[in-house]
Amino acid sequence: MFSKFIKFLLLLLLAFIASSQVVLSAPLITINSYPSAAIGGVSFDVSFSVSPLDINSSYYMKGLGLDDDYDIQTWNSSLSTWQNYNSPWSDMPKFNSNSEGSASASLSIRFKPNISSGSKTIKLRIRKVDSETNYDSSSVIISVTAATPTPTPTPTATPTPTPAPTVTSTPTSTPSVTKTPTPKPTVSLTPSPTENSEVSNEEVLGIRYESSSPISENTEESINSNEEKRKPSLISLIFVVIGFIFIGFSVFAFIKQKGLNNNTNGKDQEII
Repeated sequence: MFSKFIKFLLLLLLAFIASSQVVLSAPLITINSYPSAAIGGVSFDVSFSVSPLDINSSYYMKGLGLDDDYDIQTWNSSLSTWQNYNSPWSDMPKFNSNSEGSASASLSIRFKPNISSGSKTIKLRIRKVDSETNYDSSSVIISVTAATPTPTPTPTATPTPTPAPTVTSTPTSTPSVTKTPTPKPTVSLTPSPTENSEVSNEEVLGIRYESSSPISENTEESINSNEEKRKPSLISLIFVVIGFIFIGFSVFAFIKQKGLNNNTNGKDQEII
């Protein structure tokens, strides 16, 4: 009876082991192909195989640098980004095991662009999803050449347009008009007769105009001034003529009266 109970426990244990897909040994990761040389910043593929694994299970995978963990970056095609070694496992690419508990996969990795030239050692690491146990592959050596820095084109400076000078209008100064002084007439009491010419009306009146500067006849102001000066001369001439007429009548009347007086005296003498 006791032996039957032992057998029953063993059968339950075997059934539990089969249903839980427990792996009794650690997975073995074998790198199958990789380049012997690489260039910093240029990606390359590493293919590998692993077994035993849990049947039909998902695993994360990533690359590591043994000289410096930061040397290697892993490409996640679903996110289209490069992941560092310490990025979260959820950001790493995944692969699936088959029904036999094994898998073959390929991983795209690269050395960082700023890596120095030399021989570098790398390895692969996997982890089952929802697990915290890591499994590493054996290491391989790759000869790395530092990336040639690509010269950054210097943008051509766009010439700054020179601002057009602002034209400031300068007010034109109004020319000041200088008036030509009007010559003052000089009154001469003694007329000055001119040879081979008749005595002018001004000389008859005893008035002669002398100017210290030539009179400008081209300006309207000079013409008006001369006309205003001639008006008193004509009026004076009229008065002078009238005076001569009165003087003439007076002389004529005096002579006539004297003649009458002489005639009267002669007759009186004859009568006596």
